Amino acid sequence: MPLETGTTINDLTVTNPTSSDPVGQGDDHLRLIKACVQGSLPNLGTVLGRPVRQDVAVSISSTWNTNLFMASGSATTTVVMTLPPSASITAGFYVDFLAITNGNISVVPSGTNSINGTTAMAVINTSFARAVYIGNGAWTGFVFPANASGGGYIFNNNVRMDGTLSVSGAATLASTLTVSGAASLLSTLSVSGQATFKSGVSISGTVIVTGNLSISGNAMIAGNLSISGNALINGNLGIAGTLTVSSSVVLLNGQIKFPASQNASTDANTLDDYEEGTWTPAISFGAPGDQSLAYSSRTGVYQKVGKQVHAAFNLTTSTFTHTTAAGSLFITGWPFASADVDHYGAVSFSQMSTGAGALQARLAVGVSNADVVAAGVTNNAQAALAASNHVSGNNVAFMMNITYRTTA
Repeated sequence: MPLETGTTINDLTVTNPTSSDPVGQGDDHLRLIKACVQGSLPNLGTVLGRPVRQDVAVSISSTWNTNLFMASGSATTTVVMTLPPSASITAGFYVDFLAITNGNISVVPSGTNSINGTTAMAVINTSFARAVYIGNGAWTGFVFPANASGGGYIFNNNVRMDGTLSVSGAATLASTLTVSGAASLLSTLSVSGQATFKSGVSISGTVIVTGNLSISGNAMIAGNLSISGNALINGNLGIAGTLTVSSSVVLLNGQIKFPASQNASTDANTLDDYEEGTWTPAISFGAPGDQSLAYSSRTGVYQKVGKQVHAAFNLTTSTFTHTTAAGSLFITGWPFASADVDHYGAVSFSQMSTGAGALQARLAVGVSNADVVAAGVTNNAQAALAASNHVSGNNVAFMMNITYRTTA
């Protein structure tokens, strides 16, 4: 039977030679087997799976699918990777690299091919890397430094780290921390340079960034966040602890959300609440008597920033009779009680008695009801507007706004 032809182990026919083949073809079969083994494992130089140590520039085949290439010399070792020898193989080959002691490796694809879109990938001292051929002349590389002084962390996929990640270099890629996928860190993150997260990030511990922090997705940080530089956040930012930024904070979505229940602070320099809402104003007398009241319209709105509240309302009655009512006229329903001192606000009130002028609403300390005071009601002195100053049966249109301090 004639010899088959081939260049790799996969080309060999397992049923050859047959028992009827001439004995004189035995040496031809042996030479074919050797050629296919070397064609499949060129430049192996060691037992398959055993680390290969090389401290001078070398070219290797990407068919070293399971070997670990190590360099420990003080100079950078350049490793040129050739493409798979078989045209039918388009992707999937990989080579591992380890730089130990003082070693540094420069991984260079052969010809015009690229790795991570560039001409080379650096594997610095005490770093591990894997180069994977993904087809069409392109390679992708993953570098994981264990103690990379002056180097950086490059993650092209999602990252989950259960321990502490400490980066002593800087990071836009080669020297800062760059995470292209989602990052989940169950402990503390400390970055001496820049930190860039191109997706979301979840960190269970404290985050300390000496440089700038950039987050393109959402961020949830269970501990404190301390940033010495600028903070650029494109998504939502949730921090269970304290946020400390030495420079500026830029929120591209333009929103800061406070919790529904205020987490009050005793620090005079801490903003601990922001709220917007509506409230329902109402009017009454100190002693309503037979007061009968109906509204054709009424609206109240407020905005609270820290302890400062700005509230406004307008209302119009459709029924307002009070033949036995007495006492001061009050506006009730305010969203927060006042604090510190009495607060006064501008008010417009129709159908009041003749002689009452210069109206103001007065929100007294510790209460959520405002009375209306006016000059000229009693001997031109300022006094509260009472039931006797308003004719029963006359409807009113009432508008007011006031800024006051509340207790929390």
